[in-house]
Amino acid sequence: MAVSLSAALTVAISYHAIGSKGLIKEFSPAGYHSKILSHFNQTKAAYRYNYNCQFAEFNKDLIDSKHCIIGPIDQKPSVLIFGDSNAAHFVGYWKTVAESKKITMRNISHNSCIPLSGNKSRPYVTEGSRDSCEEFNKQIREYLPAFETIIIGADWEGYKYRSKTYISDIENLIKEMSATGKTIVISLKVPIFKDYDRTCDSKAIKIPYMNCIDRGRYADTGETELNNEIITIANKYSNVSTFSLRDYICKQGICSAYLNGNPIYFDFGHLSMAGSEQIGKLYLS
Repeated sequence: MAVSLSAALTVAISYHAIGSKGLIKEFSPAGYHSKILSHFNQTKAAYRYNYNCQFAEFNKDLIDSKHCIIGPIDQKPSVLIFGDSNAAHFVGYWKTVAESKKITMRNISHNSCIPLSGNKSRPYVTEGSRDSCEEFNKQIREYLPAFETIIIGADWEGYKYRSKTYISDIENLIKEMSATGKTIVISLKVPIFKDYDRTCDSKAIKIPYMNCIDRGRYADTGETELNNEIITIANKYSNVSTFSLRDYICKQGICSAYLNGNPIYFDFGHLSMAGSEQIGKLYLS
């Protein structure tokens, strides 16, 4: 009987923990449950949000999906946001702007897929994703005429060592996009925080004196060489500009993965969606 009761309690506690995202409120310090959930929501990745159309394998149905719209839903989208996960993590920012400025935007992104045309993406993409990435980039280009403005984002830093022709491939991409006659915006890579760990803040709720903020900050050494190269290339074309949130992340000589004491990154190189939205609100203020 004792064994059966113990087993029943274990099962009950397990189901309760699963339903509470692993947290057992009754066994935690006062306020811990709400604080840990708040931290989880603050650092959630962009792919967890249903208005962010991000996928690991190309899905043609998403190109026209209504849930990929940000801003007023009763208008035809005039802006397309596309690229890889580094395009997706800006969607929170653009959602805030779109809703405020009454601009309808569509977003769609493919994980780890550099936005190059034809088979030019293949050297930069893992073997299992090459066909999907190539098809994604092909379909997106057929879709471009429907929009006035095209916003492109990618992990430019992450691809640079995969081909000797990288800079010329980027230049050809920007030239190709400019030739569409659309307004083209190239999103630059955000500052990277190699020592940032979002779990540090969740641990600090229970463990006093943990210094998480210092792990997510460093002295500002200026814009990266690659971002500067992209800016230089973009400046050659009158209808191409670059977009950066760097000035909100690096201030007064310090780059920080925290804004007003709250983490705004999901991992070392991606904004959380909440962080992205918060920077958008800061821009609008």
